Amino acid sequence: MITKESSFEEWLQEKIPNLHSQLISWQTQIETIKENVIQNLSILQWEKEIDTFKMEETICNEALRQIEKEISELNTQKVKKEIDEIEKFENEYNDKLRLNDFLPEIKGFLEDLKWVDVANCITISTQKATRFQRSLFSQYVTDKYIERFDEECKKLNADFSAEIKQKGSKGNTLSKLTIKDRRPIDILSEGEQRAITIANFLAETSLNDKNTCIVLDDPVSSLDVERKEVIGRRLVEEAQQKQVVIFTHDITFVKCLERWGIKKRVECSKVVIRNFNKVSGLRDNNEPWIGTSVSKRIKYLRGNLKKNRT
Repeated sequence: MITKESSFEEWLQEKIPNLHSQLISWQTQIETIKENVIQNLSILQWEKEIDTFKMEETICNEALRQIEKEISELNTQKVKKEIDEIEKFENEYNDKLRLNDFLPEIKGFLEDLKWVDVANCITISTQKATRFQRSLFSQYVTDKYIERFDEECKKLNADFSAEIKQKGSKGNTLSKLTIKDRRPIDILSEGEQRAITIANFLAETSLNDKNTCIVLDDPVSSLDVERKEVIGRRLVEEAQQKQVVIFTHDITFVKCLERWGIKKRVECSKVVIRNFNKVSGLRDNNEPWIGTSVSKRIKYLRGNLKKNRT
């Protein structure tokens, strides 16, 4: 009838103690009746008298009315609000636990932002650095650089009395190339301009011994055969000192490089990149048909003719 030390028993003891006492008494009576019945059945005789048991409903009705009253007075909205507040507190607490792991990174980020703000407010003058760099350039680089540039111009048949002038700007020392105080583009042909450009490039790269490889992208585009021959010879000569990588679609220039490579005893390695079925970048070790020698073409055609006959 009642579970010991349950919430219901605690509620009864607090709210309706007389009902609690009555339930305990009733339960004791029922236990006694049960024992008498079991004893009579076990000996098959009616020795123990069975008392009549009657439970008054009025006292139970009082308990029911009390429960209904408390239910009616229960504020469900208030309970929901309290539950929401508890859940909010729990979520905030969990977020703080997770945030605690990132606090060192957040603090470091905020410190970096402070330094960035300070750095943005600082105005740095580069004039002093520019003047110092210009003096170093003049003292240690200019003479050697101009000497190398003049040598390259002669090798490339581009000796047009070009001059190198210095110009300082924002901490950098720039070099300006002029011919009779005019821009090369104003008085030189495209081939001559290209030769001057390559001469300038080779002169700059020769100043540093760590420059063991140079890369050129189509250095003879739109130039005549004679100019291609001169540039090809010079690049092969440069390949005797360092690795030279050239990207080009000019088959004539490729043949020029191969020919000078044989003469100068410089190894020449070719890689063909094809465009097939709208897909570019396909590597092929075979030469394009247009770049194949006549003897190789004849040999290839004879081989196909022999296959067709068989």
